[in-house]
Amino acid sequence: MKAPEWSIADFSFSVMGGDAQKGAVALLAAYFDESGTTGADKIALYGGAVARTDEWRNIEKPWRQKLDEFQIGTYHASHCEHGIKEFAHLSRPIREALTGYLAGLIGGLNAQAFGSAILRKDWPYVPKHLRDACFDDPILFSLSFCFQHVSTWAKENAGSEPVAFVFACHEKYGPVIEQVHKAFQASGRWTNIGSLSFAKPQNLVQLQAADLLSYEFLQFALNGNLGAERNAWKSINSRASAGGKFGASYIFHDAESVQAIKPFASSGAA
Repeated sequence: MKAPEWSIADFSFSVMGGDAQKGAVALLAAYFDESGTTGADKIALYGGAVARTDEWRNIEKPWRQKLDEFQIGTYHASHCEHGIKEFAHLSRPIREALTGYLAGLIGGLNAQAFGSAILRKDWPYVPKHLRDACFDDPILFSLSFCFQHVSTWAKENAGSEPVAFVFACHEKYGPVIEQVHKAFQASGRWTNIGSLSFAKPQNLVQLQAADLLSYEFLQFALNGNLGAERNAWKSINSRASAGGKFGASYIFHDAESVQAIKPFASSGAA
């Protein structure tokens, strides 16, 4: 059975109530997804992007039409990469072309992507007070940097307009994401970190886009410059260089860089 599809306007209304009808098109919305959530993964990462809701709306119809063309209900980057589950009936060239097309839609947005990652083997080198602030979890460490970077970007580029954050539903991380979010809001420093919501990727193509970005950030982290040569990044860069306003910011922490990190939200420091 095909999952229900939400438009960005419908979703904005669902999380903001009546105000969404008057202000949804002006709302900055950030969509994020995680990668590397198990101890067996080399890297813990969060990735996604922020844009105005009217901008996000531009990818909804073509994204869904392309998935329908290949009888795919929900785009999942790693499944597409490896040709499993919904993508098992597609050959590698077709799967690569599909990812390239969807990546091109993202690259055509007036949006800013963010990625944050840390090598799990270097997690013990993170100062203890930071590990404690992140519930001793490198995934939440990476998440915290996404909150900070989006907030700083909005202050510098969008008049400090509040940003509504949307994350893919996650049984394990949902409750702790809420705690991290509340800590940032309570700090008094990150005043433009707005509402927090969770949704299923099958309902929102914007979360599927976040999944694609998260996966490609992961490949960049694993493979260095070779990751930047992947077809998805080429498609994104091609659309962006053709007149788009898409940008990307990525931070990758290792044993050396974590020594210079300042405290997180609890102290109000950057």
